[in-house]
Amino acid sequence: MNYENLISIVMPVFNAQAYLEEALESVRRQTWTDWELLVVDDHSTDGSAGLVSEICRKDARIRLLSQTDGVKGAANARNFGTAHANGRYLAFMDADDIWRVDKLVDGKTYEPMEHVVIDVPTQYQGAVMTGLGQRKAILQQMESLGTDRVRLEFRMPSRGLFGYRNQFLTDTHGEGIINQIFDGYDVWAGMIANRSTGSLVSFETGEAVTYGLFNAQQRGTLLVGAGEKVYEGMVIGYTASGEDVDVNVCKTKHLTNTRASGSDDALRLVPISKLSLEGCLEFLAPDELLEVTPENLRIRKQILNHDQRMKAKSKLK
Repeated sequence: MNYENLISIVMPVFNAQAYLEEALESVRRQTWTDWELLVVDDHSTDGSAGLVSEICRKDARIRLLSQTDGVKGAANARNFGTAHANGRYLAFMDADDIWRVDKLVDGKTYEPMEHVVIDVPTQYQGAVMTGLGQRKAILQQMESLGTDRVRLEFRMPSRGLFGYRNQFLTDTHGEGIINQIFDGYDVWAGMIANRSTGSLVSFETGEAVTYGLFNAQQRGTLLVGAGEKVYEGMVIGYTASGEDVDVNVCKTKHLTNTRASGSDDALRLVPISKLSLEGCLEFLAPDELLEVTPENLRIRKQILNHDQRMKAKSKLK
């Protein structure tokens, strides 16, 4: 067994005797042979475990694991199987899945593709083709729809559509129509250019206040508003320059006995930009992570501490 390119397949099983054998055989028929199948018995009460044991004697690449912690559920079974995996790559399948013989490909990186159909006014055709071209889209067909509209059909990586809808609305002035459908898998199309903007990074933990945000908005565009909780290393906006800028949005105005004309006027903040989940995924820089909670989406640096982040950055130069 070649461990360098070994693919570990984790299959949780619960009372799947009726269809389990066919699922196991679909894995054994794979054209890619460097794999191991970890079948995790999730406290089955039928003959599933016995069936797997028989097939294990025929094929040493298949292993039967039984949970010993008493916790039931597919998620726990997958975690249990993952902990025992030896492969460089990881795949999951259900006990009723039937895989095509080429499901495990020949060591190359594949990714999901989309078939994208766009109806757009002719004058915006160039902007759409340029925008999708930067996202690794390949034009497959172009059809005229009357005198002032055109239909464009592309095939492109699914990841290339992350965050594109806002750009599409801007490029077409809201007059374009876009539809997409999953179109199989293909070889990885390569890196898609990241954003050219830098990040506004909070270097203090606390609550964002109007005074601190007012000073920060002069450096770029904000993603958080007054009263929101922030922490050190959290991305709170972006700047037109390509460099990250550390700002203190928790900074309050110092109280003095001196007053000047107009000094107490209300500070006005520019309305903030809220990113969707897709927008956040597209926004991420290589050194950033996305924190997802039921109520919030937060972007943060991988290394939160400013000094440690600067040391790591200097080592890469």
